[in-house]
Amino acid sequence: MSNKDIQWIKRARKAAHGSKHKFRLGAVIVKGSSLMAVGRNRVRMIAKEPYDCCTEHAEESVLRQVGDDACGATLYVARVGAAGHTRLARPCLRCMHRILDTGIRKVVWTTNTGIEELVI
Repeated sequence: MSNKDIQWIKRARKAAHGSKHKFRLGAVIVKGSSLMAVGRNRVRMIAKEPYDCCTEHAEESVLRQVGDDACGATLYVARVGAAGHTRLARPCLRCMHRILDTGIRKVVWTTNTGIEELVI
C-alpha cells in the first residue's frame, strides 16, 4: 500500500465521520493526484423506491457525482464504527456492479485490521 493510498483512505475516513447513518461509510474518487468527489452513505426518503433502495451507499454517492469521468480512477472506501475505530468497508455486490460499469481501475477499502485493494 502506498503512502498516497493511505492518505486517500484517511480522507474517506474523514467523510465517513460525517455520515448520520448507523453504519458510517465515506468514499472518495481520485484520478491521478486530483480529488474528484467525496461522499458518504445516507438515508433517502423517497416513497416510490423499494425498501432495499432506501439508502445511498457512499460508493454510489461519489460515482453519481463523477459520472463518466470515473473511468481509470481509484475509489477509496472507509467505514468508521461507533467508537471511532476503522471497520470493514468492502463494497457490496450492488456497488461492485456499478464500480465495474464505470471503469474504475482500482478499489481500496478499510478492514477491521487494515486496508485491502482490488485492481480491476
